[in-house]
Amino acid sequence: LYGGESLPSPTSRSREDMARHAVAWLEEDSDSGSLTSTLKLADILSGADDQVSDLIAVDVAAAEKRYALAADAGSGIAVVKLALLLRDKISTPEARERASGLLRKAADSGSGEALLELGKGYRDGLYGNPDPVEAVTFYRRAAEGGLTGGMVLLGKAYMAGEGVAADPKVGLDWVRRAADGGNGAAKVELGVLHHKGIMVPQDDKLAFDWFLAGAKIGNGSGMAAVSRAMARGVGVERNETESLFWAIRAVDAGVRAPDLLSRVGRAYATGEKIPQN
Repeated sequence: LYGGESLPSPTSRSREDMARHAVAWLEEDSDSGSLTSTLKLADILSGADDQVSDLIAVDVAAAEKRYALAADAGSGIAVVKLALLLRDKISTPEARERASGLLRKAADSGSGEALLELGKGYRDGLYGNPDPVEAVTFYRRAAEGGLTGGMVLLGKAYMAGEGVAADPKVGLDWVRRAADGGNGAAKVELGVLHHKGIMVPQDDKLAFDWFLAGAKIGNGSGMAAVSRAMARGVGVERNETESLFWAIRAVDAGVRAPDLLSRVGRAYATGEKIPQN
């Protein structure tokens, strides 16, 4: 409630004080067996909760304990989050091996997110040496199970010939299926292909339309591409105001491209088209 989800934050308490109270209440509720509070508390302690990440110090060991409790209580989400904590935050060889085992268990229980994390992890060498062939096996399982995230990863693997014999046509078909299924990354990938004229006719107007389609459903790379296209007038009429709007949205979505960061920073510093701050 203090997070502002249902009640306004009381002005008599600092945000830091409210966050400490929230954590104390979550701990009490978690210790009483609440799965929801256990997961929320683990997210906070791991630094995954953006609402209070600047107020509560990360405690990886405590987060691991809470995720493990939730996993033992039967939460599939907790199993995946525990695995990602082990892999990305603790990150010792033993922790990564344990993470791989947990993700495989979750994948075998039907977790699509686990399939995708296994695929990306083997691609990037997070469980040992990079293994693109093993990565493709998980992309395929996810794609054939109807997950659009798996479709776009499998499609890009076919187009690049990574972990599978190159077949651009098959790759493009998978990317199109993902885009038709509402995947933002796939829509942006189609925009890139049309912009460069790779396997499809070069068409900056169509490329912009795909970038915008991805941006509108929250894809940060799509937002960045829309901002750049509007700034340069490529595939769309030049519009500095709209370009800045999309640059700000891209940065807020986590894009850390130097050109966008610099542009947004200058705009706030000078009050260009937005209030000076």
